[in-house]
Amino acid sequence: MKSLEADEWRYLKKFDVIGLSETWCEEKDRSWIKHKLKEYRIDFKDAIREHKKGRAIGGMILAIRKNIEVIEEESRQTGREIVMKNIKMGRKKWKIIYTYMNKERDRNWEIMEEEGQDLRDKNLMILGDMNARTGIKGGDEEEGGRNSKDKVINAEGKKLIEEQWIYLENWTKFKEGAG
Repeated sequence: MKSLEADEWRYLKKFDVIGLSETWCEEKDRSWIKHKLKEYRIDFKDAIREHKKGRAIGGMILAIRKNIEVIEEESRQTGREIVMKNIKMGRKKWKIIYTYMNKERDRNWEIMEEEGQDLRDKNLMILGDMNARTGIKGGDEEEGGRNSKDKVINAEGKKLIEEQWIYLENWTKFKEGAG
C-alpha cells in the first residue's frame, strides 16, 4: 500500500466502493490510510504478524464513499476473511460481501452462499480475491472467454465456473434482486 503512486491513488478514488486485499497493513498503518482515503468510511482487517521478523501477512480494506448511506452494520461474526455491509446507492440497496479467500475458504463460501439466499429487497455484490484460477474460462463467453496464458483451473476456479458467477473486472459478481 505504501508503494502506491499518486496516480494509483487517484485511480482508486474513481470508485464508490473499494476493496483491497493483501494490504500488509497493520493497526499502526490505519491513520495514513484514513488520510489517503478521507472521503471514505473504511473497514480494516489488519494483517497479522506470524513471526517477529519479516512483514505482516494478509490484511483487507473495504472503503465506502461517505456520501453513500450505510443501512446497517453487519453484526454477524465473519472471521478474518470477509467484510459485509448493506448500503443504499440512489434507490437501490446493496449487500456488499468482500472476501480474501485464504485459510478459511470453506467457511467463506458457506457465508457467501447463505448471504446470497436472503436478498429480499437488495442486490448482491461479491468482490475480492478468491485465489481462483479459471484458465481461459469466464469473462465474456460471447467474446471467447478470458484471454489468458494460464490454462489451469483450481478448486476455487471450478466452483466459480460451475456456479455460473458472472465475471467482471477483479472477480466481481452482481446479482440483481428486487431492489
